[in-house]
Order: sequence, then C-alpha cells, then structure tokens
Amino acid sequence: MQVSPMGPFTLGKILSETIGMYRRNAFGFLAIAAIVQIPLSMLTWLLFRSNAFPMEFPPQEIPTASVWIRYIFNSLAKSLLVGLAWILMQGALIHGISEQFLRRPIRIGGAYAFSLRRFFPRLGALILSGMALVLMWLTVLGIPFAIRYAGLWVFVLQTASVEECGPRSAMSRSAKLVRGSWSRVAGILFVSGILFGILGGIIGLLVGFIPVAGATIGTIITAPFLIIAHTLLYFDLRTQKDEAFNLEVLASDLRIEVEESPGSCA
Repeated sequence: MQVSPMGPFTLGKILSETIGMYRRNAFGFLAIAAIVQIPLSMLTWLLFRSNAFPMEFPPQEIPTASVWIRYIFNSLAKSLLVGLAWILMQGALIHGISEQFLRRPIRIGGAYAFSLRRFFPRLGALILSGMALVLMWLTVLGIPFAIRYAGLWVFVLQTASVEECGPRSAMSRSAKLVRGSWSRVAGILFVSGILFGILGGIIGLLVGFIPVAGATIGTIITAPFLIIAHTLLYFDLRTQKDEAFNLEVLASDLRIEVEESPGSCA
C-alpha cells in the first residue's frame, strides 16, 4: 500500500486506461449514470414537454410577452435541473473511478452517498469559478486570463470531492495541481474531449432511432468517458505533485479504510 497508485500518464495512456476501465466496470458506470439520467429524462419530459417555442410565425402572430417569459423561465429551470443532476452523477462517478485504484468493486449506493455528502462544495466551487470566468470574459481584456484560469480550475470537481476541499479551497487546490503543467493538461483534455465527443456522437446515432428513450440511452452510455479521463489525469497530477500520495491516502480520502480520516483540505 505504500506505492504510488498511478501515473505518469501520456495522452495515449489516458485514452487506453479510460476505455479499459470503462470496459472492466461497464455495469457499475452504466448503473451510476442510469440512476440519474432515467428519472431526469422522465421528469424533464413531464415538466417541460409543453415548452416548445414557435420558431416560425407570421408578423401578426408574434408571441406575447407572457409566452416569452414562460419559455425563458422554463428553459432556465430545465437547465438548472439538468446541471444539478449532472453534478450529483459526476460525484458518484468520481467515487467509482477512485475505487478502481484500490481494486474494489464499484458500490453504487456508496458512490451516491459520497456524492451527496460532497454535493454542495462541488456546486459552490463550480458557481464561484464559473462566475469568475464569466466576469473575466465580459471585460474582453480579461479573456486571456479566463482561458488560463479555466485550465487551472479544471479539477474543482475532483478536489472538492476526493480531498474534501471547500469551494475556494477546491479552486486553489486545482490551480496548485495544474500549475507548471497547464499546456499538458489542456492538450490532453482537449484531444480526449474531441475523441470521446466523436465516439459519443457515433453512439448517439446508433441509438438515436429508439423512440423517446434514444437520447437518454446515448447519454447513459457516453457520460462516463470524459469524467474517467478527467479523473485519471487528476490522480496523475497528484502523483507528481504530492510525494505523500499513495493508496492509503486515497483510501483515507474516500473514507474507506479509516472512517474518520480528514481529507487533504479539511
């Protein structure tokens, strides 16, 4: 238990490990995604099925202000619901991925219990970092800084979850891990994002013909890919930047072996 659990990873290694981990644990990852995506799809269909907006209309039949307001409100509500569901699902996936390095089977109930326990720190970290990036973009002159900090804060989900960091600590911890490796991290995530995006598009086309459920099935199948690659790279950086990081530390962070052990940011 004293050896480093993973890394260093090249782009090729990230891609092969992502596919290999998915293949070995397909049932667990699919179950984690399905637990959120199936109820989410049903709920959004029930709540927002009548939210279609007439994109083409004659000038004399321009929608009233109330129609516009209702459409905008429903769209925002749907986006919020989907975003919260994805944050919950990603936390569970991060736990399941982490357990693989301890050679433990994915425990779906334990993964979601972990995700719920760290839900608000993840949400807070995403809100704070998102607001900061938006403000940088709005200044125009701050766009280069927005690009840089988007890369530095790319692991806030992992640091808020695995290391039990609060929102601001998650951002600073992520920046500490990425600093000095920004170009490598950006390159790996950019290329893997494109490749897994293409794979997701192909899968979407293959199952998209299924009435009603096609989009949901496609999302369930493809959702784990990017978060696996993302989390593998996060652990790779921890291995390089934190000499004390090993399997015992990871087990402690996940509260698997030592139930009351504090996280790195506690």
